[in-house]
Amino acid sequence: MDLFRALERAVSKFVEEAVQRPHPAAAPSADAERWDWPAFKGNLLHFARTLSYPAALPTRIDLDGLKIPIERLREQTAGGIEHGRMGYVNIYTGTLVLSRTVQGDQHSVRIPVERSIANVPVMGIHSHPRGLFQLDREDLHLSAQDYLSFLSTREEWVQIAVTGTSLIAAVKTSATPTRVDAQAVERRLNQLWEDAGRQTATPGRRVRLFSKLACIEYGLGLYIQIPEGPMALGQVRLTPKLD
Repeated sequence: MDLFRALERAVSKFVEEAVQRPHPAAAPSADAERWDWPAFKGNLLHFARTLSYPAALPTRIDLDGLKIPIERLREQTAGGIEHGRMGYVNIYTGTLVLSRTVQGDQHSVRIPVERSIANVPVMGIHSHPRGLFQLDREDLHLSAQDYLSFLSTREEWVQIAVTGTSLIAAVKTSATPTRVDAQAVERRLNQLWEDAGRQTATPGRRVRLFSKLACIEYGLGLYIQIPEGPMALGQVRLTPKLD
C-alpha cells in the first residue's frame, strides 16, 4: 500500500510539473510591432529550441525582466571596468538563467560560454564604462570585438551593451550568416571602421555609423533605448550614411 501511495504521489507530481512547464514557443510573428517581455522571452525559447533566426524583427522590444541585472551591471561598472553575463535558456523547462557576472578590464570583457544539451547560450550582456568619449550617449555602441564575438557564437541570438544611462542591442535575423570565418570577419569589420572614419572624424558619430554599417553587412537588427520606457528598445533605421 505504501508503495502504491508513493507511486501515486510521483505520478501526481509529474503531471503537475508537466502542466506548469511552458509549451514550446511559437515562431516570432513577422508582423509584430512590439515584443513585450513575455514575447521576447518566448522568442528566446523558440530560438534556443530551433536555432533558427527570424526573418523579421519588431520595431520595439521591452526588456523589463532584465531591469535588475542591468542595473546591477551599471553599479559594478561604476569603477570603470567592463562586466558581463551570458543568458542561457533551458530547452526542457523553458527557463532563462543568467550566468555569474565576470569582470574584464577598461576596454573589454570575455564572457565564458558554457554549452550543454539542455542550456543554450542565447543572450550576451556586457557593460561599457563611461569615459570612452565625452558623452555617455556617445559611448552607446557595439565595438568591432563585440560584433566579432557575437557573430562567432552560433547560438547567441542577442547581444546587449549597457552604458551608464542607456542600452544598445544587436539581434540576428535570417540574413545573418550562421557560420563565419573569424579572421575574414575581423578584416571586414576593420574595413567598415575605416569607411565610417571617412564619413566623420567625430569619435561618437563614427562608432554609431560603424554599428549601422556592421549591422547592414551581417544582417543584424540594431536597437537603442527609447523614452517610452526604462527598458524599452526601438529599432534603428539602418542606412550606410549618418542620419
